[in-house]
Amino acid sequence: MQSDTAHLQSSDAHKVAFTIKEAARASGLSRSLLYVAIGRGSLRARKCGARTLILDSELRRFLRSLPRFTKAEVAPEATA
Repeated sequence: MQSDTAHLQSSDAHKVAFTIKEAARASGLSRSLLYVAIGRGSLRARKCGARTLILDSELRRFLRSLPRFTKAEVAPEATA
């Protein structure tokens, strides 16, 4: 299993909080998905003026809460 820091790019690993754009880059998820997760309440964000921030601990908690990928979920390759 990968460590939590494996999800974050090395340049962002030291940050305490991320903007939406930074959180998307660090996690590999889209900005749209992050906004949906925030809207659903599964990812908690903070506001600082107009800026939306996601704490490092919240981003890691959200990533850990995602379902695990299993081999059974892999679609069989199409035969040509």
